[in-house]
Amino acid sequence: MTGLGTWLKPDETLRAALDAKDRRAVQAPQDYFTALPASYAAQAEALQVIADHVCSHFPDTYFRMGPQIDIIPAFRRLRLDDPLTPPLLIAAGLVAEDILVVEKDAGQWRVTARAAVGTTSDIDETLLDDLPPLRPCFRPARTLVKLPGSEAVLITVCPS
Repeated sequence: MTGLGTWLKPDETLRAALDAKDRRAVQAPQDYFTALPASYAAQAEALQVIADHVCSHFPDTYFRMGPQIDIIPAFRRLRLDDPLTPPLLIAAGLVAEDILVVEKDAGQWRVTARAAVGTTSDIDETLLDDLPPLRPCFRPARTLVKLPGSEAVLITVCPS
C-alpha cells in the first residue's frame, strides 16, 4: 500500500516520538486518546492497515511474529491482540504520527477515534468529500486512507 510511507524517519526520531506519546498518554490520557464505542471496528481495521504496511515496507524497523510486532530500533514490543487496549492505541504505538479515524455520521464526517500528541483540531473535514491521492508524508502533512471494510477514513498527521 502506498501513501502510508510516513515512517521513513531516523531511528532516534521514531524512538523520541513514541516516548513523547507515552508521556502524553500518562500526563493527559483524556487529551491523548478519545474514542466513541461505535468506532471499534474502524479502529481495528486501521490497526491492521498500519501493522501490515509498516511490517511489509520497513522490515529493518518492524518484525512481526504472529500477533506480536517488535519495533527494533525503539526496543518495543506490541501485541496486536491485546484485549484490554483499544486498537487505535496499539496502532499509535507503532508510528510517530498522530492517528485519527473519521466516519460519516448523518452525512457529515466526524472524528470517532483519536490518538494524538500534536494539535489535530485543524483537520479540514471537507477534504474527505473527495479523497486526495495517497502520498508520502512530509512534515506537516496528512495521509488519508479509506478503510474499505468499515467505510471509515484513517488520517495520519505528522506532529508539528
